[in-house]
Amino acid sequence: MIHSLRALKSNHLEALSCILFGRNKKCHINFFNKIHLPDRSMFIFPLICFIVDNFGKQGFNSTDSSFDFPYVIFPYFPEHQPQKTLFDHFQSTEEQNPDIATATLDCLNNRTICSKFKLRPGYVHISYPPHNNIIKTKRQINNESLDRLSKSVQHRNLQDFSSIDEIYGNASLNIPVFVLAARPNAGDLEDKYPVFESLVMKFIGEDIIFSFVTDSSIYAQLTTFPRTDLIYISPYGQKVIFDDEDFILPQVVKFVNQHKYPVLMHLFETQNAFSNLDLIETLSLVVVDEKIENDVEIFIQKMTPNVPLLFLNRTKYPILSASICMTNEDINEADSKTKSCYAIVNFTNSKAIRIDTLNETVINEVISNFDEIHAKLPLKYRLMRILFFTLQFRGKVVVLYSIVSIVFLVFFAGLFITLIDFLEPKKLKKK
Repeated sequence: MIHSLRALKSNHLEALSCILFGRNKKCHINFFNKIHLPDRSMFIFPLICFIVDNFGKQGFNSTDSSFDFPYVIFPYFPEHQPQKTLFDHFQSTEEQNPDIATATLDCLNNRTICSKFKLRPGYVHISYPPHNNIIKTKRQINNESLDRLSKSVQHRNLQDFSSIDEIYGNASLNIPVFVLAARPNAGDLEDKYPVFESLVMKFIGEDIIFSFVTDSSIYAQLTTFPRTDLIYISPYGQKVIFDDEDFILPQVVKFVNQHKYPVLMHLFETQNAFSNLDLIETLSLVVVDEKIENDVEIFIQKMTPNVPLLFLNRTKYPILSASICMTNEDINEADSKTKSCYAIVNFTNSKAIRIDTLNETVINEVISNFDEIHAKLPLKYRLMRILFFTLQFRGKVVVLYSIVSIVFLVFFAGLFITLIDFLEPKKLKKK
């Protein structure tokens, strides 16, 4: 049966905190909703914790099998009803799955709980035993993505492949593949595999495929004996090997971030992808045009991707297109928004450097010296880009701050005038 969870009322927060943070005391809980499971255990939400009949003997870190389930949680507001409908369907398809528990939570009626446990409405969240950390995923909510999420959660984000063709077949424009290839008894696995495990779990919230390969026939086609390598497989069958001598978590995370968006031709076709664009921390090669021309597509396919490659439709997004394509001479031109261009962009920091041609040598040079080149641009050019990026990604916040600023300005102006009027000596009326 599906382990379907329902929300507790907000007055159970203290009991939940007891469970979630593993306090060594017995948690006394009155249930708002009970679901009886085959092992006579019961769930409560949020952080979806099992409460066994005699819960409290060992605290939250109980060894009872009930705590071994990973949880998939969808908090929502009324405006997320379409996504909730998809998640409800996902729950029904998982009804016979004995390995995960799923839940929905109405954050309109349970605001305190959603806030307390940092559950962001409209996003799927994941929790693994011992359930002291909730992971907000960046995955889109559709049937295909939720199905992949279920498999990722059950297998701790590792996927098995039986052949090299299967690996290449799974690499796509939107779902990158990373493989740790090793000999079964490789001596360096003792050091590298724990790092790889941490890497895999760090990215479980994203649509990325990870695999650990020791099959000799696959290994021989991925790397050179006797190496143990982390390899990115591009959508076009290219291999990029992590070549840093220090196989440590920060470095492999950086490697994945550099390659996880190989070619996002359709990045701006969905609202979610566009709204998250300013969260991409690495540099991006951006093509601004109305469509991808054949020669550009051929170049992208041949290029070894060192940065995300993004396509921006200048007709749909004129403000952002103008801010990326303008040069110092273009700042005062009214038609800058109609231009096409190529650029290296740091969306997070509102920086961009326009390039004249798709030349891999030029691109790599700009990437290597990005901050130095950008610092030499005129100040007004840099300020204009910050303004445009802010309007594009944080327009609502700008409007809100503007309204608040105007209100405060009017208030203090009135207060100042009143104070001046109060301090001004009163003139005596002449008789």
